[in-house]
Amino acid sequence: MVQIHEIMTANPLVIDEDASLYDARNMMGSNHIRHLPVTNSDGALVGMFTQSDLLACTVSILADVDQETQNEIEQGIPVREVMTTSLEMVYEDSDVTEVADHFLKHNYSCLPVLIDGRLVGIVTEVDFIKLSKKLLQG
Repeated sequence: MVQIHEIMTANPLVIDEDASLYDARNMMGSNHIRHLPVTNSDGALVGMFTQSDLLACTVSILADVDQETQNEIEQGIPVREVMTTSLEMVYEDSDVTEVADHFLKHNYSCLPVLIDGRLVGIVTEVDFIKLSKKLLQG
């Protein structure tokens, strides 16, 4: 049985809940990632900020807002106001096939991985693709 800790992204980048939407956009863009676990000042996981969350609160190019104004707007919006807070989680020893079923059933793209209530990783669709490729190559 393959366990989640074998395919997850360990020690993912995180963002503080008080960081701005602008900060989140820059962190995601510069690191080429689509999911950011959100933590509070104690380091506890309090939410997830995703590319979908970002797109949902981005000013449309149809609004004819210049980039400087867009940046100012984003700098005034804390991540905690737009993050996803109802999270499902998996554990490092979770069975990969069970988690895959969960992804498919609920259309998830990312789940946080915990050990003793502490964030230790995330598992994403990309992790499952990497596992599939590895298995196909033998």
